Amino acid sequence: RVAAKIGGYTGGVALTAQDVAKRKRPRDLTAYDLFQLGLEAKHRATREGLVEAIRLLNESVAIDPGFARAYTALAWAYDMQSGFVDDTPEQVAQRLALAQRAVALDPADAEAHAALASMLGNTGDLVRSEAENEKALALNPNSADILIFYALWASSYGKADKGVAAAEQSLRLNPNMPDWSLRAYRYAYFMAGRYADALRFMDRMPQEMLNRGDRVFRAAILAALGRDQDAQAEVAQTLALFPALTIEGFAVLDPGWAEAERQRLIETMRKAGFPACARADLFKDRPETRRLPECASA
Repeated sequence: RVAAKIGGYTGGVALTAQDVAKRKRPRDLTAYDLFQLGLEAKHRATREGLVEAIRLLNESVAIDPGFARAYTALAWAYDMQSGFVDDTPEQVAQRLALAQRAVALDPADAEAHAALASMLGNTGDLVRSEAENEKALALNPNSADILIFYALWASSYGKADKGVAAAEQSLRLNPNMPDWSLRAYRYAYFMAGRYADALRFMDRMPQEMLNRGDRVFRAAILAALGRDQDAQAEVAQTLALFPALTIEGFAVLDPGWAEAERQRLIETMRKAGFPACARADLFKDRPETRRLPECASA
């Protein structure tokens, strides 16, 4: 707990560095200053904050192309931004390349491996993703941040209980968890079928942070808890913001879900009342992808 207060994203060292950077004139900012300001903007986890973070972190690596942690943060920032915009294969590849660059520059950095694990997972390569997350844990097993990154992916490896255990250990190490980590806690509990716990963390997320996935999960959690009217209201709000959203588009076409996760999402999204079928043309390059029964003839 002492280490968590000193190091990590919410520790005294990082917060002091950010305060120092804020007091500098723009023309005096170093790559490290820009990195710290980029982290602060990224951790606001809002649409606007992520745009600012990406700008600052790109400036950081432009000044120092060998700054591994800036590449790691940039990969995370682009990954988080994908929750607010339509993702493309090119953007997935870009994030993967940034994380690979970070690991190549600093193979001993646990967070670089955690970022690479996440970017590999998003491509559907869960075997290599798990290996990278295991490397991250081996390098820094008592980091609250590294544990929460693992908790976000454990269920994808068929280890939902380990995800919950990692989330709870992270919380013991850092009871004052940052807002961005609430998403990982919610996810770990949801995939373990602990819906009341998932909703508890979901309800702590600031409204301005909520992206497409957060809104889907909130509706799915409410439906799983039998709160059908609340779930339907959440679905209506989500579709008003993301009118093209469907169960197939979110849970079937995304390669980052393990099969058990996919089925849990399909079941709860269906119960919440999300429209089922995505456009048929989205499946043209995915002939191996099985459509939902109600969409097979669409």
